[in-house]
Amino acid sequence: MNRDIRNQLFISLFFIISLILETLNWNLIAGEMKPSLLLLTFIYWNLALPNKVGLGSIFIFGFLLDLIDGNMLGINSLIFLTASYLSQRFFYQFRVMHLFQQSIGIIFMSLLANLIFFIGSFIEQDNLPFLEGSFYFYNLLLNSFLNGAIWPLVFYISRYYRRKLIVLDRA
Repeated sequence: MNRDIRNQLFISLFFIISLILETLNWNLIAGEMKPSLLLLTFIYWNLALPNKVGLGSIFIFGFLLDLIDGNMLGINSLIFLTASYLSQRFFYQFRVMHLFQQSIGIIFMSLLANLIFFIGSFIEQDNLPFLEGSFYFYNLLLNSFLNGAIWPLVFYISRYYRRKLIVLDRA
C-alpha cells in the first residue's frame, strides 16, 4: 500500500475513534462537561502534521458530529475550522511551548469553540430555554478546563501512535 494512503487512513482512523468516543452515551450531569476529544484530536494533528489534515476531513467529521448530536448543521465544522486555523497559524509558537503552556492555549481555544457553539445555538433557537435555571456557563468553563487538563494525555497518546505507525519521507 502506498505510504501516503496508509498515513492518511491512519489519521482518519484516529478521527473516527475520537468521534466514537465523543458520541458515547454520557450521563446527564457530564453531558455538557464532557471533553471535546475530536476538537483536541484536530488540534493535535494540525500541530503534528499540518500538511496531512485537510479541509475535507474537517468538514466531514464536523457534519457527522452535527448529525449524531442533533446540532445545527455546520456549527462543529466552523468550530473545527477555527481551531485548525489557529493551530496552523500559531504552529511555531505553540509547538515550542511547554505542555502546561499548551494546556492553557487549549483552554482558550476551547472557550472560543464554546462561544461559537453558544452563538450558533442562540441563532438556531432565538430564545435559549436550556439556559434557564441551569449552570450553562459554568459547564462551558468546566468543559474548557477539562479539555486543557486532558490535553497532555491526548498529546502523549497521539504522539506515541504517530511515531510508531506513521512513516514520513525523510528527504
